[in-house]
Amino acid sequence: MYWVLSCAVALMSLILVVLLGCSPLRPGHSETSARIAPVRSVAFWGRDNAWLVTGMGQLLVTRNGGTTWATVTEPVVRRFQRLAFVDELTGWAVNDRGEVWRSTDSGSHWAKISKVPYSREPHGLGVQKLGFVSAVEGWASDSLSMWRTYDGGVTWMRYFVAPRERLELLRDGRLISAGTGWILDQKGRVYSTADGGRTWLPLQKATQINAYSLFFLDDKNCWALGAPGPDPDRTSLYNSDDGGRTWQVQYDFGEDEGITSCYFLDTREGWIVGSRRGLPKTHGMARHTTDGGTTWEYLSPKDESHWYKQVYFHDRDSGWLLAPNKLYRTTDRGATWRCVLTVPLEVGQKTFRD
Repeated sequence: MYWVLSCAVALMSLILVVLLGCSPLRPGHSETSARIAPVRSVAFWGRDNAWLVTGMGQLLVTRNGGTTWATVTEPVVRRFQRLAFVDELTGWAVNDRGEVWRSTDSGSHWAKISKVPYSREPHGLGVQKLGFVSAVEGWASDSLSMWRTYDGGVTWMRYFVAPRERLELLRDGRLISAGTGWILDQKGRVYSTADGGRTWLPLQKATQINAYSLFFLDDKNCWALGAPGPDPDRTSLYNSDDGGRTWQVQYDFGEDEGITSCYFLDTREGWIVGSRRGLPKTHGMARHTTDGGTTWEYLSPKDESHWYKQVYFHDRDSGWLLAPNKLYRTTDRGATWRCVLTVPLEVGQKTFRD
């Protein structure tokens, strides 16, 4: 019996090595179970800094482009759901209770500073997005409302709520300056504010494109991913140079490509990621443009993922690509990608040594 148990332990160890893949979690982290869930949230700043929360409550930090990762062992991080950083030291996190935590040392230590009074009505799903545009100005959104802070997250006030006469869940939202922001609901309706949220105007032209994701470069130039017309499987990229009041089709990706994220450095250069149907299976897809989205070239992450969730670039060379359970890094505009972290997909029991 002892020999059988020893073989079983050895076999499980081998499986763990295979699962962790290209850049396993470093020794010394506090959890005893090997199996953890995929990613809850990820934040980037600069060329080399990234923070990632796994589904089982690990906070992983790299300051060298993913070459090495440190695991934050504070118990409070286990409940973190969303992250936001404005520099290499200062960041915020919100947990599943709406509690807001702040770090001033790159995420090594956290202090609770407030709580977002998120919507507890039917369909309220807790805080879904968190963002900061400076050390004092930030925003958070739940499924029904958007909240604003002017003091670094110490206090929050609600500055948008879904209209009662047609209660729709919020899908996306962005605050890009002290006064300018946008809201997108699940019906594709877009609202904008230019006065810090005191008034919101519906953008009727945006509704016509049935947008499901927004990206804003500044208060004028923005992009939307939409599925217009009767075919919900067809994806198009739209561009606006007047803050969302009018939109033009920039590229039609057809029915074989589903786009989940786009990122533009300027009005000419950008990246999109998602999935592409193929035989024998669907696989992850990434593309790059240098002419504002008129043409797109395929990139080759050389990965077995079925889709990619998010793309981010700090400059023209340095970028990150998030798959469901892998994180990639590029230093050549996306021509080549290096896997810097793998989080096992399989979810199991987890215990902690506190």
